[in-house]
Amino acid sequence: MKKLPMLVVHIFLLSMVGFSLQGCSSAEEKRLKETGSCPGCDLSEANLSGANLYKADLEGANLSGAVLSGANLRFTFLTGENLEGAILCNTTMPDGTIDNSGCQEEDKK
Repeated sequence: MKKLPMLVVHIFLLSMVGFSLQGCSSAEEKRLKETGSCPGCDLSEANLSGANLYKADLEGANLSGAVLSGANLRFTFLTGENLEGAILCNTTMPDGTIDNSGCQEEDKK
């Protein structure tokens, strides 16, 4: 039995989890969208609001200042990440907890 190329496997897995990013602008954001993997990427200031990053590999990625409101980071690989200044509001963290630390007062109601 032939093994499927990794690209086909990634495409299949991403379609299964409904991966989405809004407003992809940088090459690294596009790489994350297409492969579900972007270890060590500079995603600082990226708009990842509402993104489904379920099981994405972001080990060592710079997410400082990124907008992660409503994002799903469940089971995301984030060891060594930099989330300083990231906006977290109704964000599902890797352990399944919801982080509302960056919500405005209007968002908390």
